Amino acid sequence: MTRNHFRAVSFFAASVCMSAPAGAVDFSLFGDVIAQSGDREEDVSTFRLGKFDLFVNQELDDETRVNAELIFEDAGHGFETDIERFGVTRTVNESLNIAAGRFHTPLGFWNHNFHHGIIVQDTVTRPFFLEPDDAHEGVFPTHVVGLMANGTAERGDYTINYHFAIANGPSIDTTARDEHDEPPELQINNYQDGSDDKAFVARVGVAPTDGNWGVGLSAMNNTITESGEKLADPASSPYLDKGEVLFKQQIVALDARYTTEKYYAIAEYFTIRMTDGENFNPSRTDVTASSDQYTGTAQYLQLGYTVNDEVGVAVRLEELKFDEGAAFFETLGFVPETRTVYALRYKLSDSNVLRFQLTKAKTDDESFTRYSVQWFFMLF
Repeated sequence: MTRNHFRAVSFFAASVCMSAPAGAVDFSLFGDVIAQSGDREEDVSTFRLGKFDLFVNQELDDETRVNAELIFEDAGHGFETDIERFGVTRTVNESLNIAAGRFHTPLGFWNHNFHHGIIVQDTVTRPFFLEPDDAHEGVFPTHVVGLMANGTAERGDYTINYHFAIANGPSIDTTARDEHDEPPELQINNYQDGSDDKAFVARVGVAPTDGNWGVGLSAMNNTITESGEKLADPASSPYLDKGEVLFKQQIVALDARYTTEKYYAIAEYFTIRMTDGENFNPSRTDVTASSDQYTGTAQYLQLGYTVNDEVGVAVRLEELKFDEGAAFFETLGFVPETRTVYALRYKLSDSNVLRFQLTKAKTDDESFTRYSVQWFFMLF
């Protein structure tokens, strides 16, 4: 997309959003505390604070609303503040909404429906490859900054919902491991894109109007650029000059769900196609570039059973696979991995819930078990 095309699209979106008197603001506060242990040597039995989540929603008028989600969390390096969502949405008609801002990427089912402050989620964790991009675990951007159109339409006995977004492409600072010895993360670029190429993401979902199942097809196209600055030490310098293309990423996802009064099943399958940039020839020796396209796959299946109004149980199988030498995955510190999650949810009341989870994980080099107990609560 050229600069002129991008400006035209931006002008159209802005033209449908008109100013109006402000109304009352709705606030919600979510939080959690976790106790965790594991059987690896480096796993220490510990308590830790989870995320403190402030969600704000305001209707500016009958057609316009603003929402924002601000999270305070300590990932082990002191408290940090992240704006997870922040955007304005204008309802054009019953089947079209236009929004601008930062949103959860409408790729697949989980990322778009299970938000940070969700109280009905059965498990303590998300599928590990769907962890937020700022958690050093995101395989693809779980947030986008840009423009989004979405809506629903009735077609006979079926409801069709769609999302389409054009957004800043992500970037990676390949100066890599910082003082905390963590791999780099996908950066969402709230302020400025790394290049003129934009990310595109779309999802179409279909479900019977009165049914208990649904399916969705998603696709995303990204250009991932270098955001690291040149350093004096070549061994610590970024792979490329700032703004150059590191990787091109295409993702196709299929999701399906089925629910009854007692049971549910959710499944997603992602194909992640990667191409290293034309100039991608890192001087550092920890990653080797490839001239060919390579592919990774990620998938999960979660089954749940509601025992009664207070108790629910779930099991989830999740997997990330890719071949050795996949520069994108190795840059972000991933290894092929499978996990099995067993969870018990106990609802103390409508505003707080206990979750117990056992996670068994396996990579080519190790197997480990992790135990987690989470007390999740909603203040108001």
